[in-house]
Amino acid sequence: MITLDKSPLLLAINASGEEICNDFLLFALSVEKAYKKVELDIETLKECFDIVEGFDDNKQTLFALLLSDYSYSYDIGSLVNYAENNANLFDGSASEYAYELINDCYDLKPMGTLANYIDYDSFGSDMLLNNEIVELGHNCLWTNPNDIY
Repeated sequence: MITLDKSPLLLAINASGEEICNDFLLFALSVEKAYKKVELDIETLKECFDIVEGFDDNKQTLFALLLSDYSYSYDIGSLVNYAENNANLFDGSASEYAYELINDCYDLKPMGTLANYIDYDSFGSDMLLNNEIVELGHNCLWTNPNDIY
């Protein structure tokens, strides 16, 4: 756990003498905690904070996941850019996503009534189990988690 009096980032922010909002401090400390011994640039953090501050709740949740799970591989700017521009979020259940995916990718008309036997619930569950989609919250899915690699 980072203590406020020993945080190099907090010391640098205090030394700058700028008026800083509490939300930025919380953001900066959570980034510092994720990156541990990496030296962070305050200006870069401010730019990233401005972007992240505009995220809706689902993207905020995604960014928190990215920060906790991917900070060892990507710098903070890359994570913010990915969450802002490249991450695909779906509002709905896994079975609803499976239904849309199959109906968008395949012409089911030649199957006739056989198409009624597609088990969208099982397909959606399998995608969750295989980490092809990630559930971020109730009816919120991250549909391209493997694109970050």
